[in-house]
Parts: sequence; structure tokens; C-alpha cells
Amino acid sequence: MTDQTQPGDTESPGEQKNLGPTGDLAARARSAVLWVGSTTLVWQVVSWGMTLLTARILVPDDYGILSLTETVSPFLGMLAALNLTTFIVQTDRFAEHEKAAMMSLTCLVGAVMTIVGVSVAPLLGVFFDNPNMVAPFQAVALTFVIRATAVVPLASLQREFDFKPISLMRLVVGISSGMLQLGLAWAGYGYWALVMGILYREVASSVWAHLYVGFPRQIAWDPKLYRIALAFGAPATGALLAAVLFNSSDKMVIGKLFSVEFLGVYSMAFFLTDLPLAKINSVMRPVFLPYFARLREDPERMRDHFRRFVLAVTSVIFPVLVGLAVVAPDAVPLVLGEKWSHLVVPLQVLCAVGLFRSFMDNIPHLLLALGKPMQVLGFRMIYLAVLPASFILGANVWGTTGIYGAWLIGFPAVSIVVLLVLRREVGISPWDYTTNLTAPVCASAGMGLATWQVSQWLGSGWPLLIDIALEITTGGAIYLLIYGTLFRRQAISILSVLRRREDASDNAA
Repeated sequence: MTDQTQPGDTESPGEQKNLGPTGDLAARARSAVLWVGSTTLVWQVVSWGMTLLTARILVPDDYGILSLTETVSPFLGMLAALNLTTFIVQTDRFAEHEKAAMMSLTCLVGAVMTIVGVSVAPLLGVFFDNPNMVAPFQAVALTFVIRATAVVPLASLQREFDFKPISLMRLVVGISSGMLQLGLAWAGYGYWALVMGILYREVASSVWAHLYVGFPRQIAWDPKLYRIALAFGAPATGALLAAVLFNSSDKMVIGKLFSVEFLGVYSMAFFLTDLPLAKINSVMRPVFLPYFARLREDPERMRDHFRRFVLAVTSVIFPVLVGLAVVAPDAVPLVLGEKWSHLVVPLQVLCAVGLFRSFMDNIPHLLLALGKPMQVLGFRMIYLAVLPASFILGANVWGTTGIYGAWLIGFPAVSIVVLLVLRREVGISPWDYTTNLTAPVCASAGMGLATWQVSQWLGSGWPLLIDIALEITTGGAIYLLIYGTLFRRQAISILSVLRRREDASDNAA
């Protein structure tokens, strides 16, 4: 954690807890992971179900319109946030004066970015030659100011490791938002069903945050505090913007050069392959980012725990993505219908991309926890220089195949730079980092081969539902058998972190 002294009023009792390493840190972290994880698991199951039902009602064009709004809105969202949530969570003290002052700043920045978003929407409609996207983009822009009002109360809970109310709120709001989208889709609102679900989610979250935590008791303006906050957030925000840009550049190129229908198919494939990693990260990052920050004084322990963390994440993600790629030809028409038949190839390709993303994705967050935002900004700028250019070149020369090739070749190539930065800054070599993944790689490969073999053996004489059930059951059993027999030590290593109290971490000075 960064040691900062901030201006403001003297704290009153109960306003501030000491967030330095304490005896119950590990217990609080485990409790937080349990709450976030259990509610996220429930929401993930419900989300997949409602997303699939909604997709059966809507058409790819509807998702294409929403994807066009998402090519630019994430950039404005990052600027509206300015990474102020992270600043609040990591700062050493946050008295009533700071709460009021930060509320003023977040609301002002959010309002400005909402005005910018509403103003640029017509220009984006011209750029993409799609006037239907203008009104949805303007509606999504309203979320910037709505979300800004909830930054201070939600961050105040996160800095205290008080994740129970946040988790329950996100579960209830997420389920009700999905139900609203499904109902509006059924009623024939098309892409507006998706947009209204987004607006509802932000409004409900903000209202709940203020009802639970309360409003600041005063209005304040503190330029000195703002200088400190912006000095912390500027490089991290720059890194986030670079990440959003290169992660959105494929959709921007597709939206400009290809049909909105293909964009909708591609976006659905990306969503389905990204969802498992996104859900795991949504559970782990709020807790483990400050946890790794507290391990900075013990580099060897930090490296060991990070390797275990990456091993645990990939041990879940790898079999999911490999299995999804194998069953896609049967599962897509059965679950989504024949109108999504063109989803199979992009889904399989993006499953392969997701394997690389899952073991590279947490390196930037480790470096941020160690107080190295400039290093993150540096290699994300390299991604930004390489990937968008690769998408443009590939799309113009080879069409949609060029988009896939840019991901499968460009992303792994640039990731070598990230591994070199990891070795220099953390002391984990590329060889150690990649060989740490031997267990999930081998077990997933065996699972994929067995699943494919079962699909070939079953042929076309069985009902699709039975085919898929047998393929998934066989694949899961093979994965657990290989992992449990050949890589038992790695499995025990992961589980030991969940069972054991980390005394050294708890008692660190």
C-alpha cells in the first residue's frame, strides 16, 4: 500500500479502520472471497441462462448495435472513473471531509463525461454509418454520471473488506437486470432491452449504495486532495485506457469493415469465452490486489502465492474453454438456435485466444499491487501499437480470417514482452511462469482429446442433448483423473492456500 498523508478533517471514531496488516487479515480476505465467490457463482449460472434465453429471442443485429456503442463508451467510462475507486481503497485514511470532497470530484467528472458522450454520439453514427446506434449510445452515456455517484460509498466498503453487502447487492441487481432484459426482449424491444438493462443496473446499484452507506454529511472541495488522487490515478488510468483500446480495436475494425450481423456474432463469441475469466477475476481481484500489496515486503512468499494464484485460475479456465471449443458444433445450434450457426468458428478461435489471456491477464494487476503502474502502462502501449494495426492489416488482406490470425499470432508474440517485464520486476522467469501451467495444459489436452473422441464415436445417431451431456461428463472425468493422478502435488498446493491460515501474512509488519 502507498503511504500517503492526506488533507482533511480529523477522523471521528468509527469512520476509519486501520487497513495495515493485522492479525485477522487472512481471515477477512477469506471471508471476502467466500462472499464474493458464492454470490458470483449463483449470478454466473443465472446470467448464462438468461443471456442464452435473451439471445434466442433477439437477433445478431441487436447485439451488433450494442457492440457499436461499446467500441467507444469504455474509453469514456475509464476517463469518468479516473481510477478513483482504487485510490480510495488503497489510501491510508479516508475521513468525512475526504468522502465529501471525493464525492464532489467523482460526480463532476462523471457529469462532464456524460455530456461528452451524448455530444459525440451523432458523430459516431456517421463514422460507423449506422444512425440506429446514436440513441443507445446516448443512453449508455448516462451511466457515467450515475456510476460516479456510487464510487465513494462502494469504495468505502471495499477498503474495509466489507464485501458481504456489496456481493448481495450485485447478486440481486444482476438477477433483476437480467430478468428485465429478458422481459423487454420478449416484449419486442430489440436492442433497447439490452440498453435498458444496463441503465437499470447502474441506477439500482447507486440507489442501494447510498441507502446502505449514506450520503456525505457535507459538501467539500479539496484541491490538495485532488492533486494526490490524480497523481496516483493518472498512470493507472492510462494503462486501463490502453487496455480498453486494444481490447476493443477488433470490434471497431469489424464494425467498420464488415456487417453488423457478423459483429453481433463475433461479440457473442467474445462474451461467452470471456465470461469465465471475467467472473473469476471479479471474485479474486477486489481481495487479492490489496493482499499482494501487503506481501511486497516478502518477495519470495509473494512470488510463490502469485504462481499458485495463476495455477488456480488456469486450472479452472483451461478445461472450460477447451471443452467449449470441442462441443461448440453441437452446442451452438442446440442452445442458441440455427440463426447463430455462424457462431461456431469465432467461438472456437476465441476459446484458443482465451487460453493465452487467462494466464497473462493477472500480471498487470500484480505489478499495480507492487506499485509499478508505469511498467503496466509501458507494455500495454506495446499491445496498443501492435494489435490494432494487426487487426486492420489482417482484415484488409484476409477478411475475417485476418482478425483471427491477429489474435492467435499477435497476442502471444507481444505477451513475450510482458513475461520479460515480469522477470525483471518480480523475479519470475518466463520459463518458471509457463512451466507452472503444466498441470492444466496436460489435463485439458487429455480432456479435449477424450471429448472429441466421444463425439466421433457417438456420430449423428444420438440426440444432440445426450451427445453433449456424454461429451461433457467424459471430458470432466478425464480432466479430474489426469490432474488428480499425475499432478496431485499441484492440486494440493492450490487447496492448501484455501485451508491454511497464512501466519506470516497476518503478522507481517
